[in-house]
Amino acid sequence: MVKITFLPDKKNIKVNKGTTILEALESVEININTPCGGKGICGKCKILINKGIATATPIEEELLSGEEIKKGFRLACQTKIFEDTVIE
Repeated sequence: MVKITFLPDKKNIKVNKGTTILEALESVEININTPCGGKGICGKCKILINKGIATATPIEEELLSGEEIKKGFRLACQTKIFEDTVIE
């Protein structure tokens, strides 16, 4: 299990390693914009990871700019959590 902290509320949850951020958000009833239903084709579920940044997936590299990726932006539907993470 890994811990995810959602800012600014400082809400903490524990999820299994390999859980996507979108799945974690849905498990605590935090809704974000996902017009494509989490299929990784719209890029609308962009979130900022402050700690525990995962390597960008090929889909994220296609839908996000290089600058966004460097700053820690990822797609909630594509990013899987493998360590304690802080998300804004």
